[in-house]
Formats: sequence, C-alpha cells, structure tokens
Amino acid sequence: MLTFVIQLKKIVPEQLVKYNLIILDVMMDKMDGFEFLSRYRELIDAPIILLTAKSFEKDKLEGFALGADDYVIKPFSLSEIRARVAAHIRRENRDKHSRIIDYPISCDLLSKKIYFKKKMKLLLPKVNMKYANYFLKK
Repeated sequence: MLTFVIQLKKIVPEQLVKYNLIILDVMMDKMDGFEFLSRYRELIDAPIILLTAKSFEKDKLEGFALGADDYVIKPFSLSEIRARVAAHIRRENRDKHSRIIDYPISCDLLSKKIYFKKKMKLLLPKVNMKYANYFLKK
C-alpha cells in the first residue's frame, strides 16, 4: 500500500500498524519527527526512514536511538530514496528464520525442520518439535 500523508493532524495509533514503511520528515510543524518516534515507535513494526536537513552527528544518533531505521540528509535524489525504500522493503519481505545452530546440526523453529550440514534431514511432528525446541535451547 502506498499512502502519502502531507501533514500530521491527528494520529490514530491503531492506523500505524497498516504501513509497510514510513518516511518521516524530522522538522514537521506541531510534532517533529523525533517526538513522533518517541511516542509511536513501539507501535510500528515497519521500517522508518527519517528525512532531514539536520546533518549533525548528534541528530543522527538521536534519530537512531529513537528507533529510526535510516537517516537521509537533504538535499537528496529521488533515486537514492527509491533505492533505500526498496532495500528496506526487500529486507522486510525476506523469509524469517528462527534457527538454532550447533554445527553440523541446526533446527529452524518456524518451519519445524532439522538440518544436518545444511541439508534437511527430517520434518518433525508438533509433539516432537516441542522436545527438540526445549533441548536445542539448553
């Protein structure tokens, strides 16, 4: 979904979960980007890219500390923004793994598969996966 918000008038926290990525201007009227991040970042799972003319290191560090995933200083090219957006979306869409590794054995807890030397050896039924999960975490 591609959505443009020209001005933040009223933020509805429940609406923040529907975005795949947020591009946020740091120097907005009424509420700046840093304040937005400090209030709402914990509600947002999507990457947030900050756009700003603030180029001091302390500003960048503050943005990252508040939860920004990227920080772009004005002026910038549209090609750069497109590339950064594409990279963040690509990263978000990667297959997620929760793998426990004790080489040569590994277990992907999400797919419930056990590997030996990177080759899948068996698929566990739910009851056995609970035990494997317990022992692999020890």
